[in-house]
This record gives sequence, C-alpha cells and structure tokens, in this order.
Amino acid sequence: MPPPSAASRGRCLGEYAWCNATGSCTLSDCSSCAGADEYRCPLPDLSHTPPWATCVKGAQGYASCPRLRGTHLDWTLGIEARLDYLVKHTTLEEQAAQLQADAAPALPRLGIPAYNWLNDDVHGVASSDGTIFPNGVSLGMSWDRELLHEVGRAVGVEARGSHNGFVHAGTRGTGDMWGFNGIGITLYAPNMNLVRDPRWGRAQEVYSEDVKLTSDLTVGFVTGAQGMSAAGVPEEKELLTVACCKHLAACESSACSQVMLSVCTQPHRSLTRICTRAKR
Repeated sequence: MPPPSAASRGRCLGEYAWCNATGSCTLSDCSSCAGADEYRCPLPDLSHTPPWATCVKGAQGYASCPRLRGTHLDWTLGIEARLDYLVKHTTLEEQAAQLQADAAPALPRLGIPAYNWLNDDVHGVASSDGTIFPNGVSLGMSWDRELLHEVGRAVGVEARGSHNGFVHAGTRGTGDMWGFNGIGITLYAPNMNLVRDPRWGRAQEVYSEDVKLTSDLTVGFVTGAQGMSAAGVPEEKELLTVACCKHLAACESSACSQVMLSVCTQPHRSLTRICTRAKR
C-alpha cells in the first residue's frame, strides 16, 4: 500500500490507514472501497472467491459491519471470549508466525494488520524522536515511585502517539521500516531484574539490587505506561500501552533463575519476590 499524502494523514482512526488511490480507510487492502472516507470492514465474506469486502461510510459506520458479532472483534464480549475465538480460528502456523518479534504478518481474513512487537522502550521510546530518560540505574537512584509513574506515563503517551503516526503514514513496520524497534504499543519494559553481580553486562538497565525498591519502581512505571492511576486503576476503557516486564525467564544473568510474573499481570500489586533462587 503506497504511503498517504501529508494532507491525508490522520484522517483515518485507530489502526486504519488512508489509501491514496481510493480515499478510503483500510487495515491492509486498498482495492475494495472506492468512496472517499469509506472504511473497509475488517472481516471479508470468505464464501466468495475472491472474498467480498463490505465498505461503510465513516468510522461511525464500523458498528454496522457484518460478521463482527461473536468474533474477536465483538466489543460486547469479554477479553477471554475474544481471545478464545482468535485461538480457535487460527492455525498453529499462523500463531507461530505471530511470535516473530519484529515481523508478525497480517491475517487479512481475520482483519488483523501486520505488527511489530519489538519495542525496547525501557527508558524512552526506541525512536529518534522519543524522549530519552535516564537509564534504569539512574532512575533507581531516585527512590521515587511517583516519579517512575510519571516517566512511564510519558513513555506510554509517546509510544501510542508514535504508533499512530507510523500507521497513518502508511507503515506498520513493513517495507523499509520492517523490523523497526519502537513502532508499536507493546513495550519490552521495564527491566525488572536485580543486580546480583556487578559484572553483569546489563546492570545499567535495571533499578537496583533490592527487591522492595525494584518492585515499587516497576509498579510505578507499569501503571504509568499502561494509562493507569498510581494505584493501578484503569483511567480509560482501553490500555494506553501494554508493558511486558523483562526478563521473566533466564534473566540473562547467571545468578537469576526464577522471576515472578505478578507485576505484569496485576500491576497494582507489589512484587514481593523477583529472583527467588540463585544458581549454584
């Protein structure tokens, strides 16, 4: 899909991108909708060859798109039901392909665009335009959970804005931008490992060697980045970004062999343990 003109960028909402050729908004295919400001419904009619697409007028028409009810795109369903549908309607090969950190392909029949999962936004969005905050060890020296919440919020806002900008510019991490680190809203951040040995090559990324301090600062960053209050209460219906604390396995440190997942799945709770058993 050719990139949109500067004047048309931002005219499509959400994950939809502008098609120069037709003036319509789409997730991937520009060939179906011909009317200006039309949106191509995400789920094609697969009973026809080639599949038929439905076009609706404006973003407000999205709710009338056919075949959404009961699927992963049905906003009336809970997240578990939507994920169950998605798992049941994808092949093992398709699921494996989605695990590619910087090259997850589109699934057009399910209305899923290409995506780049790799976003090392540990102390700022991994982009030349992102605000660069001090590295982890310096943030740890602040001893300030509220400050980390503000840092996380700034990173989350910039990550969301950067992602929207790339989508509306006609790229989702494909073509010349394929593999671009920092294009998405799934953050490989923060690094919540502990410094067990100063010779560890990534000690500068993490907050401290102390479990309590690292726990508090990690919770602060995660809640801020995800658009939550400092107490972990969502402030919007949807998350601002999704923080994936690293490293939950292996830790890339010979002294750390087990990590608790609770801070990522329930960021309002304190992380009481990070590394629970040292290798001997």
